[in-house]
Amino acid sequence: MSQKAVEQPIHLSAREMAMKRRDEALKSMASDSIDAIAQYREKSPWLFLEAWKQGVNIVGEKYFSAHPSLTEAVTSQESITDKQQLIPNLKLIEADIAQLSGSEAALLAVMCSFYNSRQGGKLMRGLGIEGMAEVSQQMSLAGNQVVARLLVHFTDW
Repeated sequence: MSQKAVEQPIHLSAREMAMKRRDEALKSMASDSIDAIAQYREKSPWLFLEAWKQGVNIVGEKYFSAHPSLTEAVTSQESITDKQQLIPNLKLIEADIAQLSGSEAALLAVMCSFYNSRQGGKLMRGLGIEGMAEVSQQMSLAGNQVVARLLVHFTDW
């Protein structure tokens, strides 16, 4: 007759118990963080678009139009569901930017940089904007709030 091994209860020290609890908490936090990141990534495009629309309202709709590949006409901002429906008209912006207020011009240049970093950067340098401090100083509070939200929720163009 074979004897079965009798399992002895494992006794953990206080330190080992604390480490085990910490590891379990870290696993739980990691799972919560992954869920939060997934929710953030899911909402970011919509939140970016909402901030983008606010920026468009500040600087003027005439500087934005639907991407040429889109065939559906945009009748109002409420019907816009994609940032491709509000892309910057870079030629018009380059021609008009000097006529805008400093705050509007700065916001418009920064918004262009999200769409095309090279051309947006050129517009910003033309306004004397070399970094984020100048962006903040040249814009209104509303413009700064738009840029902050665009930065936080930008995923890609």
